[in-house]
Parts: sequence; C-alpha cells; structure tokens
Amino acid sequence: MSPGFTATKEPDVDIASGHEIAPSTDGPSSHEVRSALEHLLASPEFDATAKRRAFLRFIVEETITGRGSGLKGFTVANAVFGRDDTFDPKIDPVVRLEARRLRRDLDSYYIGPGKDVPIRISLPKGGYVPEFELRGPDVAAKVSPAAQNDSLEGPRIALRALVFRRGVWST
Repeated sequence: MSPGFTATKEPDVDIASGHEIAPSTDGPSSHEVRSALEHLLASPEFDATAKRRAFLRFIVEETITGRGSGLKGFTVANAVFGRDDTFDPKIDPVVRLEARRLRRDLDSYYIGPGKDVPIRISLPKGGYVPEFELRGPDVAAKVSPAAQNDSLEGPRIALRALVFRRGVWST
C-alpha cells in the first residue's frame, strides 16, 4: 500500500436514493474507489492533463453512482470537454483521442509509481466505463518478474507483455 493511502470500509450509498447498497464481494466499494481516485489524482507521478483528470473523475463518478451505462462519447464530450448538442464524434474525435491518452497515462502510472496501490482503475478499449481491480500485496512481484533482470531488455519485454496483456499497444 502506498504511503498516505488507506482504504477504509464505509457503507456504499446510492446518491440518487440515499439508500445503502449491499456491499459487493467481487470488487472494491464505491468509497474505496473514490479513495483510490483521489490518491491517483493527487499523485504528482500521475502524468495526465487537467482535462484528462476531469475525464477520469467524471467517468469514475458516473460508474460508481450507477450511471456507467450512459457513458457515451456524446455524454463525455458535453460534460467534460464543453461540447454542445451539435457535437458529432465522427467530425470531432476529442473523446476517443483523450481516452487513448488517459489509458496510456493510467498504464504508465500503474507500471511505475502506482505499482503497489491496492486498487487499479483502468479504462478498457471500446468504451468509457472504467474498471476497478483489487490488487494484493504481491502485485509488484506478479507484474514484471523480468524486471529483476539487470539488462535493459528484461524490463522492456516485461513492460511490453504487460501492456499487450491489457489490450493496449503503446510504446
């Protein structure tokens, strides 16, 4: 776990209704995800522009409040990038381009300085609904065993394998 970051367990609450939500057994709670998001956004090592940070905050909040199914390019363009109702993703690729850059920023962070954080936020290709992954204390050892190699080629191969495994090819 990173210094200064602790995920405490509080009940999940549906923002619209105010009712408590039964805790999920297959992933982190909304409180844990919000804590992870704040930790990520506060990290100086997370190399994302202010707009990409706003993009990430928006899609995470929409998802954990149950509105993830409404995350389309048009919605993101309006809410985050200030586009109006005439926005056409075929003409203006801002959301797709920024999503690709955000994926790169997230991958870089979790491969490097964020390798030991307990919750990973990712943005799978093909949509704008983020995923939240609980990670155990041995994450760093599982991520890139080749990084133990003294040569430069070992870490490069491990990095490429990890990036390819996640479905993202960027060098």
